[in-house]
Amino acid sequence: MRVVAGPSRSGGVSLVEVIVTVAILAIIAAVGIPAFNNVILTNRLAAASNELVGSLQLARSEAIRRGARVVVCASSTGSSCSGGWSNGWIVFEDRNRDGAVSAGETVIRSHSGPTGLQVLASGNIGSSIAFRSDGRARQASGALLAGRINVCRAETGVPLNVRQIEIAAGSRVTVSRVSGGGACATPANP
Repeated sequence: MRVVAGPSRSGGVSLVEVIVTVAILAIIAAVGIPAFNNVILTNRLAAASNELVGSLQLARSEAIRRGARVVVCASSTGSSCSGGWSNGWIVFEDRNRDGAVSAGETVIRSHSGPTGLQVLASGNIGSSIAFRSDGRARQASGALLAGRINVCRAETGVPLNVRQIEIAAGSRVTVSRVSGGGACATPANP
């Protein structure tokens, strides 16, 4: 006697299972994507502020190493001091102490402005920060520089939409996360 097996079932999925899976994925995406956008913005703020802090630390160390004045200034061209901080910045050795990139002076580093973010400096900083050979940044009066730079994005959905870079005692640099209330504003002098 011969035994005949019944119909075999294939290993595929039914249309109902596919529809349920797609519906669950859509719900997860609807909940997760806005939160992921906040993570992306937070990372962009951190990256831009870290680049600026790195440029300040480079200028300070190069001023000490070279025994010369090194300047970080706002630059829209990447080769001269011009425009606002949001357009970018450069680090250069200022041999003739005129605050501008002159013939024979080397641009050490150049950064383009962070896309979609604003970079605003307090009045004490203006458009440039000059470190002397002792590693300290000073105001024109000779007093140690104290000022703030905000890296921010006008975004109401992000609670801490500002990274505030503070320069104190002419060389100490700190970064803090603060709430701008969804707006970008020039920081107050410390």
